[in-house]
Amino acid sequence: FETACYLPEGLVITGAIGVSYLGDDEDFYAFSLEDSQNVCVEFEHESTSVNESCFELTLYDKNGKAVADSDNIYLIIVQGASGSVMVEYNDLPAGEYYIKITPATFVSHGNYRLCYSIM
Repeated sequence: FETACYLPEGLVITGAIGVSYLGDDEDFYAFSLEDSQNVCVEFEHESTSVNESCFELTLYDKNGKAVADSDNIYLIIVQGASGSVMVEYNDLPAGEYYIKITPATFVSHGNYRLCYSIM
């Protein structure tokens, strides 16, 4: 998490996952909560005509433990045809959090937009 970029609430950040046959391109973003909050993470990418897995999104706490969303899902798979996903996390305790973006397959790549907001 040392390489994580700070993500201010409400700011849309543009990132990119490059072509990596090793599947090792990953981006990290950090945000902090001063109080227990409900948080919504929004992820958008250019949609494709094929509905296959393109990106994976995981939220971690400061101890490196994956955090489940409101549907009790830890790893969010973003499909190609969907173009976007909104993930809600309920009652996150105060503290530091990290969003990890990775390719879903070894040939997944492309630009994306990411933001979070307090609900």
